[in-house]
Amino acid sequence: MNFIVFLLLVLFPFNVFAACSSPSGQASQTRYDFTANKLYYCNDADWVEMGGGGGGGAGVPTDVKLTTSSNNGNFGGFAGMKSFIEANGCAGYQICSADALFKHLENGGVNLSERGWVTPDAVHSRGSCAGWTSSAGGGNYGSYWLGGGYSGVYNVTCSISMKVACCKFD
Repeated sequence: MNFIVFLLLVLFPFNVFAACSSPSGQASQTRYDFTANKLYYCNDADWVEMGGGGGGGAGVPTDVKLTTSSNNGNFGGFAGMKSFIEANGCAGYQICSADALFKHLENGGVNLSERGWVTPDAVHSRGSCAGWTSSAGGGNYGSYWLGGGYSGVYNVTCSISMKVACCKFD
C-alpha cells in the first residue's frame, strides 16, 4: 500500500501551498467536520467555524451578495480568489458555498439576483476550476449558484465569466 502511494506521488507530483493545516487547506476553502457536525472555512491561517453568534445558527451567513465584476474560473488560485473578492465589493466576505446559500434562504434570506461562482462543499461538490486556476473549457468545471428566480448549484465550464457569490459570517 505504501508503495502505491509513493508511486502515485512520484508519477503525479503536485505542489501544496497550504495556508491552513490539520487538514491542509487554502484561503476561502471550506470543509465539513463530520465528527463535530460543523462547517469550517480557511481564513489564510486557521480553520474557522462558519456561523455562530447572533446569525441564526452555524453556517448561516449574515449577508450575501455578488462581486461587482465578473471573471472566468482562473483567479490565480485560492489566494487570488480572495483578492478578487476583496477588490470587487466584498471586503470582509468569503466565497459562498452552496450549503451556506441554502441555509441563507432557509432562514429567510433573499436569493442572489444572478448566477455566481461558489466554492464546492462537502454536500454539493461540483468543482473549483482546478483550485481556481483554470479558464479552460472541456473537462474543467466550476460550481455556480443559479440565482435569479431559481436556487441550486450547478457546474459550468471554467471559460465562462460570471460574478462571485460572497458570504459574510459575523
